Amino acid sequence: MGNKLVIILVLVLAVIMAWGFMLDSDSIIVTVNGQRITGPMSGTIGIGGFLIAIIALISAATLLVFVFTGFGLVILGALLFFGIITVAVLFPIFWPVLLPLLIVWLFIAFDQEKKR
Repeated sequence: MGNKLVIILVLVLAVIMAWGFMLDSDSIIVTVNGQRITGPMSGTIGIGGFLIAIIALISAATLLVFVFTGFGLVILGALLFFGIITVAVLFPIFWPVLLPLLIVWLFIAFDQEKKR
């Protein structure tokens, strides 16, 4: 499923880029050493740069998925903990709901320690 999605997105971006080259020739301007590249090579150079950008973006997205997955769980746990503390302090009427949740949370935590 993921590979098909990436292929479909790349094809959609390629169609959009080709559409820009066909309809509006001034949509992408490639400049080398201060000289504007014209003629049939300008489209080829533009497509090459576009493909390099696609590869770079997919690589960066893959890296960020793996980096933020582990760190994101830590952040999510901390936000949940501080959110429960904030609710307990600001709205004492929720204590009858929060105390059983705390007890269940502690049971699960101690059970997980015993399994390790």
